Amino acid sequence: MVGATSPPVVKGGFWPEWDADNFPPSAIDTRFFTHLYYAFLLPDSNTFKLVVPDPSPTAAKLRSFTETIHRKNPHAKTLLTVGGWSADGKNAKVFARMAASRESRRGFIESCIEVAWKYSFDGIDLDWEFPRSPKDMRNLGKLLEEWRAKVNKDKHDQTLLLTAAVASTVEISYSPEEATQSYPVRSINENLDWVNVMCYDYYGEFTPKETGAPAALYNPRKRKSTSFAVDAWISAGLRRSKFVMGLPLFGRTWTLQNPRLNGIGAAAVAVGLGGPGDDGKMSYSEVEKFNREKNATVVYDPETVSTYSYAGTAWIGYDDTRSTTVKIRHAQDHGIRGYFIWNVTGDIDLKISKQEAPTWIKAGYWYSGSEFPVPDIDSSLFTHLTCAFAHINSSTYELSILPSDETYISTFTDIVRQKNPTIKTLLSIWTQDSNFSTFFSMATQPSHRTSFIESSIQTARLYGFHGLELYGMGPYGIEPDTSTKNMKDMGILFDDWRSAINKESKNSTRSPLILTMAGHYLPSQSTTSYPMASIQRNLDWVHIGSYDYHLSTKENFTGAHSALYDPSSNINTDYGIKEWIRRGLPAKKMVLGLAYHGYAWTLVDPKDNAIGSPARGRAITADGSMSYKYIKSYLRSYGVKVEYNASYVANYCVIGSFWIGFDDVEAIKTKVSYAREKGLLGYKVWQVPNDDNWVLSKAAKIRNVEKLNAIALKTYLSQMNNPTTAAQEEGKDKENKQLLLEILLPTSVVVTLLLGTLTWYLRRRLCKWKGNLLQFSEFTFCCHQMICQCNYQQIHIAYELWKDGKSMEFMDPLMDDTNSGCKLLRCMQVALLCVQEKWEDRPTMLEVYSMLKNEIEDVSAPKRPAFSTKTYIDEENHHKSQEEICSANFATMSQVMPR
Repeated sequence: MVGATSPPVVKGGFWPEWDADNFPPSAIDTRFFTHLYYAFLLPDSNTFKLVVPDPSPTAAKLRSFTETIHRKNPHAKTLLTVGGWSADGKNAKVFARMAASRESRRGFIESCIEVAWKYSFDGIDLDWEFPRSPKDMRNLGKLLEEWRAKVNKDKHDQTLLLTAAVASTVEISYSPEEATQSYPVRSINENLDWVNVMCYDYYGEFTPKETGAPAALYNPRKRKSTSFAVDAWISAGLRRSKFVMGLPLFGRTWTLQNPRLNGIGAAAVAVGLGGPGDDGKMSYSEVEKFNREKNATVVYDPETVSTYSYAGTAWIGYDDTRSTTVKIRHAQDHGIRGYFIWNVTGDIDLKISKQEAPTWIKAGYWYSGSEFPVPDIDSSLFTHLTCAFAHINSSTYELSILPSDETYISTFTDIVRQKNPTIKTLLSIWTQDSNFSTFFSMATQPSHRTSFIESSIQTARLYGFHGLELYGMGPYGIEPDTSTKNMKDMGILFDDWRSAINKESKNSTRSPLILTMAGHYLPSQSTTSYPMASIQRNLDWVHIGSYDYHLSTKENFTGAHSALYDPSSNINTDYGIKEWIRRGLPAKKMVLGLAYHGYAWTLVDPKDNAIGSPARGRAITADGSMSYKYIKSYLRSYGVKVEYNASYVANYCVIGSFWIGFDDVEAIKTKVSYAREKGLLGYKVWQVPNDDNWVLSKAAKIRNVEKLNAIALKTYLSQMNNPTTAAQEEGKDKENKQLLLEILLPTSVVVTLLLGTLTWYLRRRLCKWKGNLLQFSEFTFCCHQMICQCNYQQIHIAYELWKDGKSMEFMDPLMDDTNSGCKLLRCMQVALLCVQEKWEDRPTMLEVYSMLKNEIEDVSAPKRPAFSTKTYIDEENHHKSQEEICSANFATMSQVMPR
């Protein structure tokens, strides 16, 4: 069996020998690769042996490749790739015949090994595209076993690497008539160092009628995605250390049917653009040139983690630096061996080849007041640990440490590095309470700033810290709101601080200290805002304090104090993150705060115990706060069940009249997944001593939790588009729920009748998601509280009210959409467009999707509905006069909620 317990990461790249004149081996920047492949050599179709005449142009290329790579980077490994794709399947047939007998396999194996050693390769890569029958797969397994046995018997100083290129799916089916073949996973695990999984070409010339993300990381509609490939291979038994993910340095091209319908999945008339890309392919460098010359619109699609661009009818799907970085992080998160790119010639400027996934921050606080022994911290669960707190001397403005804390702080770094030698430590500086005025007195005067900055750097270096954090200062909080001038002074402080850190690093030849800040969940209040430009210039990241939204000492209702979402207000983490981004801070500069504590309330009525229920104040502890460890111990004592609310992404429990809100394992996993999907830099825990036997910290590290956030987001959006609030869904206001039921039942019958009429329409229009249209129409028209008959009259009434500028009279007054990202009036307007009398006036589903997704897009005025019996005179002119008062009020719309 091959492989090691912790094999080195693979960063591979393929060099196509046919491009030698335009891109010789010397043009490869070997700094960015650990392994480089020569592609391709083919065995003789009769003898099945690998034959390279010497001298010959091929022999010269082989020598040039290995000599050049080894000279430029002695640590890089070179592999000879044997095989390759052929459109007519000729190569696959040669491999099938070769693998069918022991004698031909032996000749092939021996010749490959001979050529590899002769031309100084470090390994051999098999590219059989693709085995077409169960017999082929069995013979592939035998080939790998015999190849490994022969390599191991070789009398050389080192053992040749053995790898293979495989399809993205572990099971291959070429047509309904052909049987499904499965790769010999057991043989792969035992005999290959790894497999290069071709995680691309999900769409291309074989799908000429619709655009697609050719290398989608995710695909919500089909099983064509890299995440599915990873899951399928691992589920089939492939070890993660054997999986190397393919990244394409090329795009796939289409010609659009309608330039206005230009998203992923849009109708196309053919592949190719003319010129480069005529065969349906363009290198990444050619894509960039196309985008510049055609002034193309470039769109990053977070749903698939891919990029596409379009200009007129030309459409290209590809990966850029952003999507590539996310994929590399995905590979890291899932513990797979690494990645390879096809091919190195497609990235002339090295924009993609040099991409590295940024370190995923897994940080936590240790607070000296917790009395938790520093040696008991499991530092292996974190990348960064912050020691809290140092203070600012009110007289000298220098950094000071309390005598009672000095022993802990001075030894903190040495102790936590015993369990994790690579961990980074930071010293956090307290600026709240009595330090509030001291901080701004310091920040205002240049001489005071200098004293503070120099002493902070000296203290960090003295005690071995790798960075510094400013904690608790901002435009709001415990202290009175700070002024714009104070925030400006903070920006100047950050400029001076970063300058001093860089100067000290240069003089001492040490790595620069990390500089961070712990901020409020919102970046501004009224006209006062954090100094965003200075923060972006100078700080490595900002820890967003995504907790303590609701406190039992201040509020007379139960609250999810660290809610990821909140269907009824903007007090939630998702809203805060969006505000930081809107103010200009990139997601990659943010670290999400996680709370390892909760709060307890005393319920007014124990039977009314959902989130948002009436309460009489704090419970259990003096201030209602409880560590996660205390909460779990408390629950074990009473044997209480923990509830999970997916709308808020929060947990709570009820013990008699006591109500405790906190984050358990499921909520923590979902929030970490959210941070990854939003492109944040990581997470930071307040505080690690509150964990219960490291349950939450281990849960935060667990990979493959993307689906949890998708479920939470789906639930949240359903709440946002529902007339009842989340609390009502949990049992409040039963009368309103009964009213909603009375509305839905007759309206469902109406929509069923609508379906019959719409069949005629659907035959003439592209409607890929017709189920969504029915749900959308049902939702919009069920909102009329006066519906009581199963006929089309309600659509006529809706149209009449809209036409007269009285649309809100059609809505249930209970349905307050003030805080909703899906405005009812806009939904009604789009719904009326869908049932216009003339089918050619009706929008396609892609247009409906665009109108609902983009709240600032203009929505045209609907015309007479198909189900109306009234004739409208001079309808066009009337619509023009009423369009302004009938359209949704875009100025008051809240942000579009995430998918």
